Formats: sequence, C-alpha cells, structure tokens
Amino acid sequence: MKIRIEVPADRRKLGWLTIVGTPFGCVCYLKADNAAAAKSGNPTRDPTRRNGDTPLGTYRAVVGKAYAWSPRTYGPYRVVRLEPTGGDALTAKRNGRSGLLIHGGDLASDGRSLRPTHGCVRVSNYHQAALLVYLDASGEAEHQLEIVPMKEVENG
Repeated sequence: MKIRIEVPADRRKLGWLTIVGTPFGCVCYLKADNAAAAKSGNPTRDPTRRNGDTPLGTYRAVVGKAYAWSPRTYGPYRVVRLEPTGGDALTAKRNGRSGLLIHGGDLASDGRSLRPTHGCVRVSNYHQAALLVYLDASGEAEHQLEIVPMKEVENG
C-alpha cells in the first residue's frame, strides 16, 4: 500500500494522512516538541537534525510492535516504523536521526488536539487502530510512504 502524508508549512497546523486508493484518511501532527528539540541542540526544529519536525521525503513503512512500556506516548496499538529512502528523510538518516514512527498516544491537555512528538507522525489512537486494519489487510510486509508539502489554498 502507498501512504501519503501532506504537511502544512506551519507545523503547528495539522497534516493529512491517506492510504492511496482507499477511503482512509485522518489528521496527523508532524511537529516536534519545542523543549525537546532545544534541549538536543535543535531549537529551530530542523527536520534533518535530531528531535526536529518530521522530515519530508520517502520512506519504507513497516508495522512494528506496540510500545507497551509507554502507551501514553505511543498509544496502545502497534506502531509503523519509518525507514527513510529519499529526500530530507534520507539526509536526516545520514545525520543520525532514527526511530521515526507513525503512532498514537494520549491527546494534549485540552482533550482534543494531538501532542507534539520527537519527530514522529502522531495520529489519534482511534486512527492508529484503523490504519493498522488497512495495512494488515493488504497482506504486504512493507508499504511505501511519502511526506510532501501541503498545497496551500489561496483566499480571494
């Protein structure tokens, strides 16, 4: 299956994750936590550096195990591991970035919005469960994923 994520230039806004050729789509968040990024020497959240925003580019996506030791952070469901294959994602890998995932996790303190991550793609726990149903049903061991800029709509 092919997964496509469109991300706005302003990472404080939500992105959109779809599985191409299916009715599945959901909001996602690709902004890194400001404090964690600054603490690791990346105060601008540069996607090609540790703890930055999720890098644009292409990836191999593989369903992995659930992170039972931290369901608040990663959610109660299995994660999707992202292995960079091109674009800024590959540059980030060459710079030592690793551990990029698509995962769920608890909502922000307002109970509605998604919390930032350390550079992963966060979806709601509900949408993580639904995403896994589609990926498992495909019977494929690996999936293609691309993260691209969102086309901005002009007002006027």
